[in-house]
Amino acid sequence: MYPNLELVMKTKGVSLENFALALHMHRNTAANKLNGITDFTYTEAMIISEVIFPEYKASYLFARKTENAG
Repeated sequence: MYPNLELVMKTKGVSLENFALALHMHRNTAANKLNGITDFTYTEAMIISEVIFPEYKASYLFARKTENAG
């Protein structure tokens, strides 16, 4: 589970469907990755941190527990 990533998605108004679309995957696959059932690939993580949410550090987005923004 990636609570910071989910919080940023909610704050920015990015739906699961739009998130999945940006990553070229089915929404169920995206949900499984957000819930920690399967892992994000390196490429997916780079797209998330450099394209979708470039204003956040990858270490913040992919932390397994909630941290302060930074």
